[in-house]
Amino acid sequence: RRVGFKEKRELHELPGTIEKLEVEKQGLFALMASPSFHTTRGEEIARIRERLVAVEAGIHKAYARWMELEALTAGGEV
Repeated sequence: RRVGFKEKRELHELPGTIEKLEVEKQGLFALMASPSFHTTRGEEIARIRERLVAVEAGIHKAYARWMELEALTAGGEV
């Protein structure tokens, strides 16, 4: 099947989306590595860890979608 306009646009935007998620992930890692992190309230620590899990899932999903769209473009015209 041919790749549609929305899919082409999504493929073009995915690298930026992944980069933003990777930057956020690194920021969360830096926050968690700071000595003051372990003096943070438990609810805040849990929230940060949950966000890290969500960001990592988003990265995985974005890479999977990128591979899917790349496969579509390889099989059709871009």
